[in-house]
Amino acid sequence: MLTTTILLVYISSTAFGIYFFDYRTDSVINNPLVIILSIIAGFVIVFIFIIIFLETTYFFVAKRNPTTSRLKHYFGKQIVSVPMHLFRIKTTVYGMENLPIDTKFLIYSNHTSELDASVLMCHLP
Repeated sequence: MLTTTILLVYISSTAFGIYFFDYRTDSVINNPLVIILSIIAGFVIVFIFIIIFLETTYFFVAKRNPTTSRLKHYFGKQIVSVPMHLFRIKTTVYGMENLPIDTKFLIYSNHTSELDASVLMCHLP
């Protein structure tokens, strides 16, 4: 869901920049500088959108509710899913049925890569 929102913000801001600065004049997109600057501005707007999203999520969810919650896990899962979708990381989980359901537990990873925490966050309920 967050990946789709980021893509929609990027595409709409880039298209608006091209339309507002170049297309309205003569109904033809003819200035490559406007297109390049609109693409760069789209990246900047998406970066600002992500920072605002992370800060508001931290302020309203994590800072005010220090205990673990389903909402924090949901937002964390959404944030982690963005790079996993962008880089097309496919994972397979074996042994989920062996995890205890009624008690709390800790999982330690051996950090074979920097994606260990991301994969654990996405695949554990």
